[in-house]
Amino acid sequence: MHPGNQLFVRTLGEVSVSAGGEMLPLTGGREYALLVYLAWIRSRVTRESIADLLWPSGDRSRRLHSLSQLVYRLGRSLPRGILLATKSELALRSQLVTLDAYELRSAAEAGRYRDALELCTGEFLPEFVVRDAPAFDHWREQVSTELRRLTGIVLRELVPEFERTGEWVRLHGALDRLIEDNPGDLELHRRQIRALLLQGDRAEAHARHRRYAQRLATVEQRADVDQLTNEIEKYAEIPEPLRAVDPALRTRLLGRRVEQDTLRSELALALRGRSRFVEVIGTAGLGKSRLLEHFGRYCILHGVRVLAGRCHPGGRQLPYSGIESILMSLDGSDV
Repeated sequence: MHPGNQLFVRTLGEVSVSAGGEMLPLTGGREYALLVYLAWIRSRVTRESIADLLWPSGDRSRRLHSLSQLVYRLGRSLPRGILLATKSELALRSQLVTLDAYELRSAAEAGRYRDALELCTGEFLPEFVVRDAPAFDHWREQVSTELRRLTGIVLRELVPEFERTGEWVRLHGALDRLIEDNPGDLELHRRQIRALLLQGDRAEAHARHRRYAQRLATVEQRADVDQLTNEIEKYAEIPEPLRAVDPALRTRLLGRRVEQDTLRSELALALRGRSRFVEVIGTAGLGKSRLLEHFGRYCILHGVRVLAGRCHPGGRQLPYSGIESILMSLDGSDV
């Protein structure tokens, strides 16, 4: 088929149909409804069942006649070969139709969570109304519920990945959406505040804490949130040498998967009681500091205390110059 025959149907956040880079102005709500329904079902559907979906009442012959007229109009609006119609059944040629909602479901169920997230651009068929079609409204709500469920799964699967990779902006966005649907989930607020503190944005972390606490109904709930902040504050302080000062550090760390895996493997051994020493070597500007900054945040996210020192030019003549700042930060009990 010619590429111009490929049909793109958007239903998440907006409703539109395009082919060959041009928008197709369908003439009515039932045309859109029929197109979206067939694109989602992706199989042959009897005319009887579609008539029941779009015209729930009235004489059977009149409802089927109205459907025939609708199919005729839709067929003229779409590229040739898309709509398949027989006397008793209707379908779309699925290989020529891309429906964003269907692609989101497929990506989520296949575990392609990043692909699914890119498709999560809004509610399914927002503000879309088909008059006097309660059966279609019921079907739309069922699909909306299913997509919201899948979106929640996608976001919850990606939150720990964004924490590991230091994708703070994406992490905040995912947590914001999860909190919007689950405002009473303390663990989500915990992760949001922790991420803000690890990013160094204490003002926003405390602002979010205050807004959340104000919505809580009981003293016990507020005490839980106060405890949350106090717990996180104890280990969320980033040592100065690891503190991000470059806005670019808010983006994802790319191209260091082997090095990150090595550091995390060594940390896992250390947590099992085996002393480890890892040396990171490279020429100036290669990204050593950024790699360690991300790894330091990874450690803190997993409850590991991080101490950091820094060597300075000319410091070779000074005893313990590389660990002086570490020693100064320790109290007597630590020593």
